[in-house]
Amino acid sequence: MKWILVLILFVLSGCATSPEKTESGYPDGSSLQVKDNVRVVYGVGGDRARQGIGEGLFFAQRLIDGYDATQITPEQRTVVVVLYNNAAYWLLNDEAWLRTTPTGALTGPKNPNTEIVAELLKRGVHIEVCGTTMKKNKWTKEDLIPGVVVVPGAYARLVDLQLQGFAYVAFDQGTP
Repeated sequence: MKWILVLILFVLSGCATSPEKTESGYPDGSSLQVKDNVRVVYGVGGDRARQGIGEGLFFAQRLIDGYDATQITPEQRTVVVVLYNNAAYWLLNDEAWLRTTPTGALTGPKNPNTEIVAELLKRGVHIEVCGTTMKKNKWTKEDLIPGVVVVPGAYARLVDLQLQGFAYVAFDQGTP
């Protein structure tokens, strides 16, 4: 009986409203329908660059820009970016970057991702790196850009967040 009352209150509160639909019955894409409790996780394992920075970080920034443009605030959204495998070096601080001398999609004397990582963190994005990848490369927490969180394993983290209802966006998975 309690669950029926909860369901009635849910519907009356407007939380169960149907999305606007076009004449064909397909949900209208001219505006976002879900504007609260938006949860997204990016899995970034491949080493691809876009405009001089890591591609997964580039598109995470675009997602946040889109949410800001539609007035979905940081309080209404949770975005997590989990980097592992070939993309994890994007999160090294400049000292570790120089020591590692990356030869992938991004090179140079300094990490070109430092600014975008700091900006994403400031805008409420959670940036995480795979602990297994860290161990394999002999990196420590001190080698990371400040604010990056180490998780035990990327795949377990991605599955856990999906089971919590996060929408999953994959970027060039690479080899585990």
